[in-house]
Amino acid sequence: MIENAAAVVAIELLAAAQACDFHAPLRSSVPLEAARALLRERVATLHDDRYMHPDMEAAIALVRGGSVASAVGVRLPQLIENATGS
Repeated sequence: MIENAAAVVAIELLAAAQACDFHAPLRSSVPLEAARALLRERVATLHDDRYMHPDMEAAIALVRGGSVASAVGVRLPQLIENATGS
């Protein structure tokens, strides 16, 4: 479920960044612009139809790796594995 949730957040990030791009030169809040800039370092704005899987994988990696949370200044709790495995 966590991996699916990360993928959903990443796809929403792609959609939100694209929507913001359509409204340029208007800008969003500083944290959201930081997230968009981070995404745009790896994924170009969609101008024409293209295969989206590489874009989705790049966005998922940014979400899973914590880069998006760091860019917007959000501290997320870390998961700690129990040493006993339970």
